[in-house]
Amino acid sequence: MEMLEDASLSLGWNSDTSVLDTEAYIVARPLTSTESVITVVYVIGGVHMFRSRSSSREPTRITLYSKPGCHLCIDARDLLERLRKRYAMSIDEIDISLDPGLFRMYDIRIPVIVFADGSELEAPIQEDQLRSALKAVARGR
Repeated sequence: MEMLEDASLSLGWNSDTSVLDTEAYIVARPLTSTESVITVVYVIGGVHMFRSRSSSREPTRITLYSKPGCHLCIDARDLLERLRKRYAMSIDEIDISLDPGLFRMYDIRIPVIVFADGSELEAPIQEDQLRSALKAVARGR
């Protein structure tokens, strides 16, 4: 059995019978950073039936307040970049060390992630917290 890799899913292919070893599978293909096409393929009695749906979403605006040499800030940036593959977002990173007012406001709280709706997450930022916040902001649009 060979494995076919798709954007988000591995599928089992039986090369002896040229039939997928599954009843239904999903193929997700990004078109742009804010749009994707999801195709569901149903295999019924050896017949492949396709159904596609396009989804377009406005990116969530996020501001990451950080400063050089902050390992928690690097971790937060890496987490945002990793989650960017799943959630549409635009990220602005602001170095608080360049602005005395921002430095006073965020100094011991960084990293701080501020969403367009004004909600915030501050150190330590956990992945499950960030995922929940991204989902809540997306629902609020």
